[in-house]
Amino acid sequence: MTPSHQAYWGLAKALKTEGYVPTPAFRKSDNSIMFNDREKVECLAGSIEQKCSDNRLDDLEHIHKVEEEVHHIIFLPPKDDLEPITLDKISKYIKALKFRKAPGIDNISNKAIKCFYASLVTLLVAIFNVCYKNCYFPTAWKETVVIGIPKLEKPRDLPASYRLIVLRVSGKLFEKTLKTCMRSPYRKRSYNP
Repeated sequence: MTPSHQAYWGLAKALKTEGYVPTPAFRKSDNSIMFNDREKVECLAGSIEQKCSDNRLDDLEHIHKVEEEVHHIIFLPPKDDLEPITLDKISKYIKALKFRKAPGIDNISNKAIKCFYASLVTLLVAIFNVCYKNCYFPTAWKETVVIGIPKLEKPRDLPASYRLIVLRVSGKLFEKTLKTCMRSPYRKRSYNP
């Protein structure tokens, strides 16, 4: 790493910051310590997998009903009368973005999106509408950076002591918009996708 490398300056700033507490090495379940970044990543991934796979399938009747509904929806013919995504809807979501959030892998921050000119927001609406009408979610919007934020008063050497956040503003905006668009046809049936 050279002194001109961006990570170098980020580290220098972090070390100078008052109150900075370095992240300790993680402990494995056998209490051995991990120093290698690859081991830490694998450990965090295992922790995420464990958290996400604890879903119990108790209510078999409910599960069967949901599976039937999904099967029915999948085989419905595509609708040509989809309500378009509007500038007002996207503007509302953009206004709700918080300023002090880290940018995603594309380096586009919430602040940058909030400062978009109207013409750029209009372009974003057009892109969202094309994606929506073609049932397409851009692969690039699915790529993300996962950051572990230590939970307060938890031991920092355990992977379970970190709250994981995912960053990617464009994908989040599109997901939020899709969620609203998908809900509207099902409201009369009390179905919540």
